[in-house]
Amino acid sequence: MLRLIFAIATAVEGEIVLLDEWIGVGDQQFRKKARQRLDEIVARAGILVLASHDIDLIKSTCNRAILLEEGRITAAGATEEILGRYLAGAAEAKA
Repeated sequence: MLRLIFAIATAVEGEIVLLDEWIGVGDQQFRKKARQRLDEIVARAGILVLASHDIDLIKSTCNRAILLEEGRITAAGATEEILGRYLAGAAEAKA
């Protein structure tokens, strides 16, 4: 079922791609194929909007970031800067 949903969802390509997280389910072979397909779609798109908590994915995919808190933008800028603020906030929340 997941493979069918993924195939349908990636059948049409656009100039703007919106992703809420990234494909992280399924067996290793499926994840590899899904990642390759998503990389191809993202490469052809003009804009990718990615909602994620996966720091490594954000670092490898994004060149700009926004930080949302309770649905409001609290920071926008270079990915490394915004990730630093995000991680600092997460550390404060744990303390």
